[in-house]
Amino acid sequence: MEIWLRCVIWYFFLSGKNCWSVTYTHQSICTLKGSTVDISCSYTYPSYYEIKKAFWFTKWSGMDAEDLSSVPGYEGHIEYLGDKESDCTLRITDLRLSDSAGYMFRFITSGGTFSGSPVSLTVTDVVLEMNRRSVSEGERVTLTCRTKCTLDSITAYSWYKNGQPIPNSNTYSPVYSLFSVSSEDTGRYSCAVEGLEDLPSAEETLTVTCKYMGFKPLACYISIVVTDITVMPTHLSRVVPGGSGRMEVTIRVSSIRTQDHIIPSIKSNRLTLESTTVRPRMRWGQTGLEP
Repeated sequence: MEIWLRCVIWYFFLSGKNCWSVTYTHQSICTLKGSTVDISCSYTYPSYYEIKKAFWFTKWSGMDAEDLSSVPGYEGHIEYLGDKESDCTLRITDLRLSDSAGYMFRFITSGGTFSGSPVSLTVTDVVLEMNRRSVSEGERVTLTCRTKCTLDSITAYSWYKNGQPIPNSNTYSPVYSLFSVSSEDTGRYSCAVEGLEDLPSAEETLTVTCKYMGFKPLACYISIVVTDITVMPTHLSRVVPGGSGRMEVTIRVSSIRTQDHIIPSIKSNRLTLESTTVRPRMRWGQTGLEP
């Protein structure tokens, strides 16, 4: 806490009643964009003077301090919560990054003028940093929740995936790690500080790609694109699809020809059936394709 203090002592008054001062609870404040901040403040002056005007400013206009309440863009954005006795608290709502500045309180009395030292206000947004945005299954990803200044009284960080809280993810560290990721970890991630969960960071997208293991079950879910052979000229009217359930697919091929030969291949998440044979049978498993 820092105080600019000026005392004028007259021999026939108590010295405490003749002090000029402005006192701030905090000399520097860091807070989030979009939040509300109160700059707590108190002031004293000789009791035999009368307050004519009290206001906050950030800039000088020539030799005069520029009253924030008359500055374009501050109307409805700031509120003086103080009085003309001792309280000079200022409230700023819906904070913008451009509100970062040194704020000073000034009061004018019937016997003189006094200004306090600046309170440094830094407005920051929350930024999520992801060390890798595209990884293969089984690798590790580190998320870091950053601000450009140290916020007051942070006790925990909250983490979100696709806009929903990640269960049991609150940490007392700005770092959150995803160990041995799987395709289920693919999604949009964000973070927030405790008590200000309605002001999360912008989302960052994590993409987890599959590891292929030949024709063995795949390491993760895949997206299959196939060609409908029932409408191909070479198979038209000869191929009839069927199946006994949602997870089972069968086809019946009639009028067998020499070229009805199957060559399955998996390339870049694509299953290409170049031809077919009599009643090929496949079952979709939860982790891939089972022949």
